[in-house]
Amino acid sequence: MFPAVDDLLPIAQVLKSYGTQGELLISFLAAMPDDIDLNEPVFLIPEGLPVPFFIEEIQFRGTSKALVRFQDIDSMKEAEQIVGQKLYLPAENCYSDESDSLLGYTLFDQDGKKVGIITQVHDFSGNICVEVNGTLIPLHEDLVMDIRKKGKRIVMNIPQGLE
Repeated sequence: MFPAVDDLLPIAQVLKSYGTQGELLISFLAAMPDDIDLNEPVFLIPEGLPVPFFIEEIQFRGTSKALVRFQDIDSMKEAEQIVGQKLYLPAENCYSDESDSLLGYTLFDQDGKKVGIITQVHDFSGNICVEVNGTLIPLHEDLVMDIRKKGKRIVMNIPQGLE
């Protein structure tokens, strides 16, 4: 069974096709290339549903890019069809065991409504913000109501307009 779209974290963007055999140049959105397990699929969401793709080969280019070859994509034409799309991993596969990392945690508001999954943690000169669905939310001790490592949940009193 495939994960729900809400349980996936974007890890990379397909920049362009590369060569004639279906290779793709991708750029990582965060420093998570170590999370990629070649035995597990990455997902694309072409029409609102997650579609699994298995990586056949990956060659890292620096710290933020890689050349990737997927199984079943064997031509430039097939590769061009996914240019511009994001690659996703299940959030549970992206969680770091470091105690201060909230990547992959699911954020809920003060009313128990799911806001989304934390995809980035930013430090702006000591002002920590978490990114959820492209929105930055300040991570201040006065706003955090509950953090549970088991289940990777965080409940915050989110200021109106930031949800």
